[in-house]
Amino acid sequence: MVLADIYQDCTPGVNDLGAARPGLAMMGGWDLYGQVTPRFHQCGWEWGIDRWIGGFGHELGHAFGVPHPPGCDAGLPSCDLQALMFLGYDAWPHAHLRDDEKAVLLASPFIR
Repeated sequence: MVLADIYQDCTPGVNDLGAARPGLAMMGGWDLYGQVTPRFHQCGWEWGIDRWIGGFGHELGHAFGVPHPPGCDAGLPSCDLQALMFLGYDAWPHAHLRDDEKAVLLASPFIR
């Protein structure tokens, strides 16, 4: 996990540093500040630390190879919106890991 202390612009798609690939997750300044600030203001929004913890878990899940739930990237109605690996990170701790996501995590040699 890389937390980069880098300024992020509020323009969508500009300096968007939240991303992960198998083996690596990177998050930018917003995520770093959000981890240490009880109420963090970002681009006109106020977020509590729960959102940042959820986002950390979401990107870490991607680093372990967990994809977004089926249908979510295509915008299908079958998408599990509250799954941690989709938009559930905004609702942490009320998000959940799906059984298929747990199976991917449990197959990792780093998780018992």
